[in-house]
Amino acid sequence: MAGFVWIVTRAKPSRELWAAQNVRRQDMEPFAPQILGANSHRREMLFQSYLFVRIKRDKRFQEAVGLLRSTYGISQVLMQAGTELPAIIETKFITDLQKRVDRRGLVILPGDEIKEGDTVKVRSGTFTDCEGLYQGMDKDGRLRVLFSLLGHTFEREFSRSQVTKVA
Repeated sequence: MAGFVWIVTRAKPSRELWAAQNVRRQDMEPFAPQILGANSHRREMLFQSYLFVRIKRDKRFQEAVGLLRSTYGISQVLMQAGTELPAIIETKFITDLQKRVDRRGLVILPGDEIKEGDTVKVRSGTFTDCEGLYQGMDKDGRLRVLFSLLGHTFEREFSRSQVTKVA
C-alpha cells in the first residue's frame, strides 16, 4: 500500500494557486497546470477549479485526505463513486502533463509545439498577421522569428503568446 498517489481536489473558484500554496505548506505536492489563454498574455488554469495533489499512500493516508479537506482554498476532495476513498488519477497522466511544462511554467498542449523552421504568424503588436520562420528561443525564453519583407531579411523576438504556429 505504500507509495505516492495523485488525488483530485476541487478548489474554490479562481483560487487554485492560493490553494496550491496552502497544500504545499502542509508538505504535500500540488500540481495546478496552467496554459496561455487564447489570444491573450494571461495564464489560465488547464482544468478550471481543479488541483491535483500527490500524497503518500500509507497508514496516514486517510488523515492526509482529511487534512486536505480542511485546507484553505480547497472546497472538496473528489471521491470514488459510492466509496469513502478519494479519486486517484494515474501517475502517468500527471507525469505526461508535467513533461509538457515549459520554462515559464505553462503546459504546452499538443499542436502548440513550435519547432525550428516552422512557419509562425504574429498575433499581436507591430508585426500582427506577418508570417515568418521560427528560429528558436533566446536566453530569456522569447521566440526568435525570421522575416523576409520587401527583399530584406531580419529577425525579431516575441513572447510565446504573440506567436501561433501556421497549420
